[in-house]
Amino acid sequence: MANFLTIYITLNLCLLCTYPSIINAARTVDSLVACLQRNKVLNYTTPSSSTSFNAVLDFSMQNLRFKEAGVSKPGAIILPSTTKEVQSTWACVRDGGWALRVRSGGHSYEGLSSTASTPFVIIDLMNMHAITVNVAKKFVWVESGVRLGELYYAIASASSNLLGLSAGTCATIGIEAQVITANGSLIKKVSTTDPDLFWALRGGGGDPELFIGIGRHLFRSSIYPELGLTASDCKQGYWIEEKGFW
Repeated sequence: MANFLTIYITLNLCLLCTYPSIINAARTVDSLVACLQRNKVLNYTTPSSSTSFNAVLDFSMQNLRFKEAGVSKPGAIILPSTTKEVQSTWACVRDGGWALRVRSGGHSYEGLSSTASTPFVIIDLMNMHAITVNVAKKFVWVESGVRLGELYYAIASASSNLLGLSAGTCATIGIEAQVITANGSLIKKVSTTDPDLFWALRGGGGDPELFIGIGRHLFRSSIYPELGLTASDCKQGYWIEEKGFW
């Protein structure tokens, strides 16, 4: 599950069905890998170079239909850990003529973050999971790869359980964002630099940007003694178990 908007940049590619196209595709993967290495992006996996490829591909794929053999697979999965690595990766993907899928948890049940109809590459942001909590200002900065459970725990730990975050459909609590544009530029303060883009990032549109992180307001946690809840009333389980329970 991804907490933040990730937008997918798709390039038009020509599909060739002849035998030489298989050779050209292999050369394209080699060129992509060479570009990544030149730019010191070393955390990646390809179908032919690593036994971990399928494990990484399936790790956060929520819809099992897209794990089937007939579904298209990426030419590579890149796992950047810094903004600079994301920029370098995007440049290599763009220059190589690949379609791009950005995955920040794999929660797209339509497979938009894990498959495509043309040769494509996945940028998986799972390693970009930094969380910075400013208790005094009631502010948290969250990178795109953070899961909600991680975020809740970090906020509660930093504030001694005094602060919380309204997650879910909560476009109004985002107050700042960083994105990488289609031309590879980094915008550090979208809300002031490009208000229209910031509006789109919070759910108003689908601009071709790669979402890196967001700043959000926190609120003071409330106690509801009238409910009479105790720790024994709280249970932890999988989502499907919860649906069955209710």
